[in-house]
Amino acid sequence: MVDKKVEISEHEFLQNQQLRTTVAKLLSNPQAKLLVQKAQKVIDPNVATPELDAETAREQLLKPLHDQIAALKTDVEKEREDRANNAKLASVQAMQDAAWAALKKEKWTQAGIDGIKKVMEEKGILDPRDAAAVWLRDNPPAVPLNNSGSGAWNFMDLPAEGNEEDLKKLIDSKGENMPLVDKMVRDALMDVRGQRAA
Repeated sequence: MVDKKVEISEHEFLQNQQLRTTVAKLLSNPQAKLLVQKAQKVIDPNVATPELDAETAREQLLKPLHDQIAALKTDVEKEREDRANNAKLASVQAMQDAAWAALKKEKWTQAGIDGIKKVMEEKGILDPRDAAAVWLRDNPPAVPLNNSGSGAWNFMDLPAEGNEEDLKKLIDSKGENMPLVDKMVRDALMDVRGQRAA
């Protein structure tokens, strides 16, 4: 076989030399060599690429292990989240138990406790004490009855009108006339309630 000499320009010669240097550098680097072989497979799927084929076989062997490790990592993260959520729930439960105990100590009725639970559910309130404040705001306690008379009772003063005879009888009996005491108590209660006819 006879070598044929072909004339090329200096520019083509330099480009050729630069290309050879670049390819040599690519093939000398293991990662770059695999990329070159992947590019060769794209162009010609049947080309022999021993390093790429070995790497592919190794990846196929390791894939189940990688999948297993990823699954374990997911399980560990879920377990960590579950533990954190359970700790938060336990903390909220402890706070609620303490709040319910405090409310029972304050002698809340069952109707009041049911009202608090309803407020907690409707408004999404976690703390029963906060819900109790809302419930009290919406359901203020009844105003106690006031004496319809002039204020404090002074039993030593004589009554304004009407009971002088009863009072004299009571003083004469030294408080031993029980039917009279009962009558005077009923009259006083009716006065307080404003139900006695004038």
